[in-house]
Amino acid sequence: VASTFDNMNSSTIAIALRLDVIPESLLVYVPFLPDVLTSIGVIEEGRAVPYERMKERLRKEVLRLNAGFDNNMQTGRIELILTGSGSNLDELNKALTWLKLSLYSPYLSVDNLPRMTDLIDQKLISLRNTMKRSEEYWVSSPARAYRYQTNPLFMSTNSFLTKSHHFHRLRFMLTDPGTENEQAELAGFLDALAESGNGRNRDEITGLLTALADHENETGLPDFKPQLT
Repeated sequence: VASTFDNMNSSTIAIALRLDVIPESLLVYVPFLPDVLTSIGVIEEGRAVPYERMKERLRKEVLRLNAGFDNNMQTGRIELILTGSGSNLDELNKALTWLKLSLYSPYLSVDNLPRMTDLIDQKLISLRNTMKRSEEYWVSSPARAYRYQTNPLFMSTNSFLTKSHHFHRLRFMLTDPGTENEQAELAGFLDALAESGNGRNRDEITGLLTALADHENETGLPDFKPQLT
């Protein structure tokens, strides 16, 4: 749709991407998509443009570059919207360039993991603080999630609780797995922890986890001894 208005101070171009083609096995990545497009940097002509440099250039070159989710559950539409705006024709052309870079060349690289994990941590803090705000700002979200709980895509794009779950999983997936010996040690610890939790009620498991957190060893892992629990 192209529309012309007299006395407008800016122009906006938006691209709506259908999300219903994403398989359920990949929904863990969905809440992070808007940030991948706008907040981690891009690869331009084979060279990395880190987020701080990208942010500075966007401030100088375009009016805005945004990404977010939109839906209409009456029609079943759930989309990722990428928007670029300019206050004149030159800025609008540059916004188009940034839209292309964001879509096709985000800075998804091992070298950029620190930025991505830092961003995920920021998202987790923000989501964790959701229910600390006034109820009118967040209470409708759980209500909608309950109504559409059979739609995993809706939950992944609109429920702050589901988003938190996905971001925790993604943070774990992007964590350095360590050496093979460390992985084997961790696997053994988790197996022992699971076995120790069998048959315990919620209060007992909470007490066990509290005790483990109070006795972390120098490696950062709990000094866990199943025979003592």
